[in-house]
Amino acid sequence: MRLQRWVWLVYPLLSLVFMVVSLNFLLGQGAGWLAKLQSQQKSMETDQQRLSKLKTKLDLLKNVQVSKEKQRLQLLNNAVPTTNQLWVLISELKQAGVVSNYSGVNDAELTVNFDVSEISKLKNTVSILEKLLPLVDVKTIEFTEGKAKMIVDSRWKLVDSVATSVTDVLPEYESVVAGVESKLQGYSLVQLQQNSGSESAGFRTNPF
Repeated sequence: MRLQRWVWLVYPLLSLVFMVVSLNFLLGQGAGWLAKLQSQQKSMETDQQRLSKLKTKLDLLKNVQVSKEKQRLQLLNNAVPTTNQLWVLISELKQAGVVSNYSGVNDAELTVNFDVSEISKLKNTVSILEKLLPLVDVKTIEFTEGKAKMIVDSRWKLVDSVATSVTDVLPEYESVVAGVESKLQGYSLVQLQQNSGSESAGFRTNPF
């Protein structure tokens, strides 16, 4: 009869023991399992985000016209080469006017003397030079009777190496490149000289 008097304590006692055991488990080995589960969940969320970025990037790349982008790249390279091609610059100068002599071939700039009988022909020479590719920077012009001296420089730039990741967002380049194409309308690719050491390309007009 005495045992029956304390039966009502059994359930609370067992519940308390279960809670203590569970707490010890969570603070011990269970804590490691819980941390592992949380880490796996976080990893899955990261993978889902990465997968979403890759799908978006893939959808954009599917719409890219490779042949069109190659033409654009060629246009940009024609306008601003990746190397300093002095023979091309000399060909441009000869195409623009009658070159009597030039100096400074080993430097970044060329000093060029043109045979021009009047100022209008000098203006025509500069106008032609301003519409040729690769782009030319005319730094100074001096004109005396029958002679003109220019200091010019070709526009060129090394291609920078850019570290990228497959998940990087594609740059918004379409409007920028379209703007460059518009500005280069009417420009012509220089006619290379036969004796320049390069293959003669002939006079080619800008296809854009």
